[in-house]
Amino acid sequence: MPTFFLPNIPLNLETLKIILPYSLALSIVGLLESLLTSQVLDDMTDTSSNKNKEARGQGIANFITGFFGGMAGCALIGQSIINIKSGGRGRLSTLTAGLFLMFLIIVLGDTVVKIPMPVLVGVMIMVSMTTFNWGSFKFLKQAPKSESLVMLVTVAVILYTHNLAIGVVIGVILSSLFFVAKISRVNVTDDLGEYKVQGPLFFCVNDKVYSILRQGDRR
Repeated sequence: MPTFFLPNIPLNLETLKIILPYSLALSIVGLLESLLTSQVLDDMTDTSSNKNKEARGQGIANFITGFFGGMAGCALIGQSIINIKSGGRGRLSTLTAGLFLMFLIIVLGDTVVKIPMPVLVGVMIMVSMTTFNWGSFKFLKQAPKSESLVMLVTVAVILYTHNLAIGVVIGVILSSLFFVAKISRVNVTDDLGEYKVQGPLFFCVNDKVYSILRQGDRR
């Protein structure tokens, strides 16, 4: 069993510069994956989960596990979907999966390491085929072009860079840009000298509103 210990590293700015980029990438990817997993399971079970409690629990667990030499973790979309499809609905199903994983590592560790890698690859392929949402292809045809573009670009970046964090960040940036472009559409009408503005007013539409008002004043 692991024992509690403090990392034997110098506590200075140089150490922080080395650790901070990796910690930020892990926290962003882990939090997004957990929140996305919660949303998918909520849709599958027609229930609502407490996302704040999920984030707090994950953060506290990852903080404590570091003092025992453990690695950071987050929700697993594949295991969660298989769990739901197998009938698991409560906390006992999650606890059982964790306890069985600990049993495999601690008790049957010497046997597990002898499993051939091709066998594990086959298991992962079946997990991927089971958890993949094949309806996404239909969604690409029906969804707005901006959402489809974000999905395709994110997948392409992840496959090209082999880095989930980079794909997630680029996907979030693209979504933000498309969102800003969408809500920046404002309609200003002149009704007998009385201007009526329809749409959100913020810094992105200032120039457009001022331009329309100036044209009206000239008339």
